[in-house]
Amino acid sequence: MTIFQGKFARNFSWLLGSEGLVRVTRLGTAVVLARHLTAFEFGIAALAIASHELLRVLAQNGFGLRLIREADAHIDRLSNTLYVLNWLWCLGLFAIQCCAAWAVARYYNHADLQGMLIVLAAIYLAMPLGLTHMYRVQRRQQLKITAWVDSSQIMIDNLLTAALAIAGFGAWAIVLPKLIVVPIWVVGYRIAERWQFRPAAGFASFRGAFTETRSVLSAELARSVRAQMDIFVIGRFLGTEALGIYYFARNAGLGISLALLQAAAHAMLPRFGELHRRFGISTELRSATFRILGLLLLVTLPIIVAQTALAPLYVPLAFGDQWSDAIPVLMVLCLSAVPRIVGESITQLARASGHAHIDARWNIWSVPVFLCCIVLGSSYGLLQTAIAICVFHFIYQSLFVTATMSGLFGRSVPTTLPARVSP
Repeated sequence: MTIFQGKFARNFSWLLGSEGLVRVTRLGTAVVLARHLTAFEFGIAALAIASHELLRVLAQNGFGLRLIREADAHIDRLSNTLYVLNWLWCLGLFAIQCCAAWAVARYYNHADLQGMLIVLAAIYLAMPLGLTHMYRVQRRQQLKITAWVDSSQIMIDNLLTAALAIAGFGAWAIVLPKLIVVPIWVVGYRIAERWQFRPAAGFASFRGAFTETRSVLSAELARSVRAQMDIFVIGRFLGTEALGIYYFARNAGLGISLALLQAAAHAMLPRFGELHRRFGISTELRSATFRILGLLLLVTLPIIVAQTALAPLYVPLAFGDQWSDAIPVLMVLCLSAVPRIVGESITQLARASGHAHIDARWNIWSVPVFLCCIVLGSSYGLLQTAIAICVFHFIYQSLFVTATMSGLFGRSVPTTLPARVSP
């Protein structure tokens, strides 16, 4: 079948395979954490990770998209420019998170949060060493490399987390490994991509390097706020213990689906970028989009349905009866992954085709709407909050996909194109 052929299918297969290996270690880690950490400790770790992720989104500055969309003749000069900008950008993020650590710890009245956030901020000091190399690997669509580098990093993170939890590190068991494994990511990409910073090769326009930044950064910031907002609202209104139950449900359930979504995004962006460079906004690009989306749903829907339906069986068996209260929340959150996967596909299409502003606009207005849904849900309880999240995503992603596809392909597109290509 042609749906299983082509660069996207091969890259997605590699990413899915690596994610399968990651899931084995993550399942073991989840079992260990569920049996060695209390709901309160889960809640503290959730606040630290959510705060870090909220700031880390600023690293999604559009530089990678700029490199993916650049013509071959200018790649080396643009790489030099991005290398310098990544250093300046990440040093700024390090300083911002260190300053924010005190405020977060004071707001939630827990001293350990400050130390956790400072430890996580140190990750920014290593990121510039591998970011440009990662962009170049993605541009070449060599996602077999991405699969192995990222999965190796995450698997070791999971194993270290389990070991530290058993050793009695509490919430720190979730935080410390994320810094320890950073060298794996840096070394992996530098081995895979032998590019070196050579000022003699020249630089692209520094202003031009920010072409995609405003749209991508605003969209990612809005997405991150939306992704972490539930943590902060639940922690504030329902308490740390309820947050721990919710965080467990989100990681044990939605974590698998979001990992599939991330794998798909990694494979889709460079593939859509290549198709757009070849064909522009065309019927060929539209057809490839539907074939890619069909492949994604064919692979992910059975996984999501099985995970949702079997939750009452595997949660008590794998994690213990003490997490039974999280089962309904887990099941609802799993269902919310279906519209997210469809929406992510169209997000990558819009960005690769030079219309990242569409994605940004929709994500920005969605934040206050999502906040209202979370606050309304949390006023009734934890399960009602999960239902509010699920309903929001089904409505929002449906509107976003319809509007974006209509905006990109609603007008007349060329019909005399080369032969059909596989996804």
